[in-house]
Amino acid sequence: MFYGKMSQIGIRYKMKTHIILLIALLNAAPAAYGEADEKEKLQLSLDKAVYLALENSEELKIEEEKRSKTHNTYWEIKSSVFPQVSGMASLDNYIESPVLNFDMGMGPVSIPLKQEWDTRYGLTVSQVLCTFGKLGNGIRIAERAISVSDLSVNAARNELVFVAKQMYYTMLFTSENLRISQESYDNAQNNMRVLREKYKGGRVSRMENVKMEADIAMRYTAVQQARSAYDEVEVSFRDLLGIAEGSEIAFTDFFPQEFQEYDTEDLRNRMLEAEPVTGIMRANMELSRLAVKHARSDFFPVVAGYLSYSYAGNSEEIYDNMEKEVIAGVRLDVPVWDSFKRYSSLRKSINDRHIAELEYGKRIRQVDVELESILAKYERLIDTYNASLKAEKLAEESYAIAFAGFRSGVAGQSALNDAEIQLTSAKKARIGVLYEISITNARIEKLSGKGVKR
Repeated sequence: MFYGKMSQIGIRYKMKTHIILLIALLNAAPAAYGEADEKEKLQLSLDKAVYLALENSEELKIEEEKRSKTHNTYWEIKSSVFPQVSGMASLDNYIESPVLNFDMGMGPVSIPLKQEWDTRYGLTVSQVLCTFGKLGNGIRIAERAISVSDLSVNAARNELVFVAKQMYYTMLFTSENLRISQESYDNAQNNMRVLREKYKGGRVSRMENVKMEADIAMRYTAVQQARSAYDEVEVSFRDLLGIAEGSEIAFTDFFPQEFQEYDTEDLRNRMLEAEPVTGIMRANMELSRLAVKHARSDFFPVVAGYLSYSYAGNSEEIYDNMEKEVIAGVRLDVPVWDSFKRYSSLRKSINDRHIAELEYGKRIRQVDVELESILAKYERLIDTYNASLKAEKLAEESYAIAFAGFRSGVAGQSALNDAEIQLTSAKKARIGVLYEISITNARIEKLSGKGVKR
């Protein structure tokens, strides 16, 4: 009997041990799964977001292909400076040919004007000697076009860096807005719990209960709207960076909390020097001046030298009676009259030059106005942010006082609800100002050409 009881105790002990181990494994499994999920999250900093946007951009790749095309055009034009070699070969068989018939008093005589076979092959070398500026200006135009294409790539890169930063900050803003809306919803539910605790011994009045339920419903609607805004921005953000739908994003950077100070004159000089759009307009102005010189050179002749070597002959058999022929000479092409075609082309080039100069001057004035406006906005936003910090702190104190008063019965439900709404509004206002400051700062960096690849 004793040993039987002992064996039963041993069996129970083993069963308890197995149950404890099973519970431990079940508890450990979610934790391990959670760690795996955490590792699968894409840790995304602002710099990494910019990098992914640049790597994923078709627009940037298109501009780079256009730049490569411009380089090829340059070498196409420059090739005219070097000797041009061409070869030719022909083999003709005259099945029927003209015949010369005449009578010399001894009867009609027929002499074919062509032999049965006519053969020619050879090489020709030509070299431009003088174009009076046409070829030189064409090459300089092609060189300037390369500079414009480089600036176009930088402009696309600079714009893309700004868009990536803007989208990153927008994701942060919508994420924070969702978090604050969720906190407001949690506060409303907490207020309901306090209301029910106050009437623990009795029944909550219908008016207070309905009003509290309405407050909760309003905050739930705000949460859903915030979540919808976040989801909508996330779709565009993933598309911009090329991030798959299944991966979860963890943002490692936040809005800048320290604000940079800018010197207006220094920033203006950097904008004129490094900002790609301004650089493109300046290069186009120089390009238009070269185009005028090129159009003027069309009025002058072109001098070229050539050397031709050929091996030719004609006979009744192929390759019979072949003879060498070597020709060397200088060719002068002189434009005489084209019914004002070259003159009209010159006038159009002058018009393009005037337009480019006016557009560049207009851009300089726009830079000054835009710079003054954006710096003034930046300073106002910083002042607004400092005020929003104070407003949020006071709203937190007000809500804490109202919550304590409501719990003790001193404050009413309306005062508590107003204090919570004020706190939520203050939090969203602070995040909104931080968002505006970050976007404005990114726009200043764009104007100064910070996104340009050095």
